[in-house]
Amino acid sequence: MGFLESTPIPTILARLLPARVHIEGCEFLVSDAPVGDPRTFFEMLVGSHESAERKLAIEVFKGDAALVDLGAGLGTVSVCAAAVHQIPYLVACEPNPRLYGLLRRNLAINRIDGQAVPAGIWYAQAPPALECAGSSWTTGRLTSEESGDSLPTVVPKTLAAIVKEHLADSEFFQLLCDIEGLEWHLFAHESTLLAERCLRMVVELHSDLATPSRFGADTTAPDELLGAADRLLEPLGFMRIAQISVVAAYERDS
Repeated sequence: MGFLESTPIPTILARLLPARVHIEGCEFLVSDAPVGDPRTFFEMLVGSHESAERKLAIEVFKGDAALVDLGAGLGTVSVCAAAVHQIPYLVACEPNPRLYGLLRRNLAINRIDGQAVPAGIWYAQAPPALECAGSSWTTGRLTSEESGDSLPTVVPKTLAAIVKEHLADSEFFQLLCDIEGLEWHLFAHESTLLAERCLRMVVELHSDLATPSRFGADTTAPDELLGAADRLLEPLGFMRIAQISVVAAYERDS
């Protein structure tokens, strides 16, 4: 966290300024409340919010295939990439009910051809016990501590299920992934789908939340996380072509 972010300045700005910011020529609604999340608002205002992911996404993604965004948040990264490259279709998945509502509106504001999906990734019989910005997984649905009738039910899904529901059979796609450590499970369980249909990906790597030693990522050191991802993705035909800290870009070796 920068010096300014640790001061009252973000909250003051969030109260004084409209809850919309512009990034890469796109407009984003940051909050549907007067203050919302001051830290995120401030990061977006100064252009630092998800800057590494956004930089690599704009550099690596192309307009030749749909884009699937897992852990889309407000859509800051995938909406910018879709707009810059005129990506034909965006499937933006976000399990947090509060962010999901803003994500839907941000797709509409920027006239992005695609769909916001209230989905979270999980590869087990039971949902994970993870806290997520005031929300938690419980008995197959994501509920908010301030739940209301307007909040959608979120069922854990696999990447294969999301692709099957929203893309045509055998359609190629690009993948943007920020799912807080569950990327290791995705790599392990979706190897066939990734090898056959994913053209390129940008992924933020985390120390695995459940069984790190099983997937070879038991550290938060960037070089070791990148090495672990390389070992899993290279046999699927992917080569790492760029990285910024723990955010890595891969392209299928054709």
